[in-house]
Amino acid sequence: MLSAQTRVETEKAGRYLKALCNHFSRKVTAAYDDQRGTVDFGFAHCEMRVEGQALVIHVQAAAPDLFERVKFVVQDHLERFAAAEGLRVLWIEPGQQTVQASAETRYCNALALALGLDPAGYAGIFDTLFLLEMPLPWARAILLESEKLPWELLQLVQMVLALPEDERPSIQPLFIAPDEAYSRPGYRRCIAFTRPAGLVAAYHRQEYLVPEAEVGPLIWALQQAPDTLGQFDAYRVQAEGVRDLLVCTHGSRDVACAKFGYPLYRALRDELASDAVRVWRGSHFGGHVFAPTLLDMPRGDYWAFVGPEQAQQIVGRTGDVGRLRQHFRGCAALPYGFAQALEREIWMQVGWRWHTYARQGRVTAIAEGPTPTWAEVQMDYQAPDGTTRGTYRGRVAIKQHVETIASTGDTQPHVYPQYVVTHLEEIE
Repeated sequence: MLSAQTRVETEKAGRYLKALCNHFSRKVTAAYDDQRGTVDFGFAHCEMRVEGQALVIHVQAAAPDLFERVKFVVQDHLERFAAAEGLRVLWIEPGQQTVQASAETRYCNALALALGLDPAGYAGIFDTLFLLEMPLPWARAILLESEKLPWELLQLVQMVLALPEDERPSIQPLFIAPDEAYSRPGYRRCIAFTRPAGLVAAYHRQEYLVPEAEVGPLIWALQQAPDTLGQFDAYRVQAEGVRDLLVCTHGSRDVACAKFGYPLYRALRDELASDAVRVWRGSHFGGHVFAPTLLDMPRGDYWAFVGPEQAQQIVGRTGDVGRLRQHFRGCAALPYGFAQALEREIWMQVGWRWHTYARQGRVTAIAEGPTPTWAEVQMDYQAPDGTTRGTYRGRVAIKQHVETIASTGDTQPHVYPQYVVTHLEEIE
């Protein structure tokens, strides 16, 4: 018989024991009280007990594949239930006395900070962003939770994936946790942010608060049948001028996002939210190596390693922009990499008024080869009133690389090119 045990330190040990046993009891045999629980999966057996401020879990199975299966099932559910705490399960098997400190037990963002990883150029890009309310807990890969998602959304995902990679529309679905101040029982908020053509100051917003049964048809109409959107007019929400700040707290995807992201979310929600600024717990949007990471919509700006001081500046758009240099990843409306790095350098010169400008960036020349080492970028811009407009041209080079794990628990490093602006000029 194969066996393994884990000990998870938490003040909520009893709560998690009951949550696990109650959940499993819907499909298999489970018995539990405040201190102990047993679950008979049929193919494996699980025992749990509370020891002070710790939850101890022991699993057994007869075959290696079933052994791995029961470990995964228990671990996945516990880490989802405890995502806000950022708890992580590490199994110890007989003969293994301790878990050695390694990349598996170190947070990816802490390693990145120690190595001086520069986040410039690492903002995910999209033409359309769908934000959809979905109750917690979230699985590691939410799009695989078909029982929780509208059929129409799953169909759209399959349609996009079936296209050749160079023909796929740039669509990003993200999920936000319901909020007692923003949400309405029986309804789901759905926000579609669409990139306008040409110069971009902000993404175009279409926001709805619809009955749960209408979420799928609405998503389909937004993407595939816009001429039918009139049937949803009664659910349309006017939110022009509102900023939506998404903090990644998706702990089942990477524990760093729960451990570091949730405290940032809580601070922003409690201290900086207002009628003009909504703060949401968001699902994974890339870059947990930069946790706590933040997405500011409708501008489309991504931020890295955000602490209380940086949060104040980002929300207020005030203070010395130089203090945020190592926190700006880039904007989703600009090409990944070189162009995003150039925009940061322009922002350093222009200051906060740059964040009111519409702009468009494009690479005009690039080094040959599969991994270009430099590029020339042109950035056109225009002020909101149209009186100020112009063009920047610059050269961006890759001067070095940083090797570090991209996710907590990785054993192999990822190579991150580091972008440096070597020339920048404003032209007529």
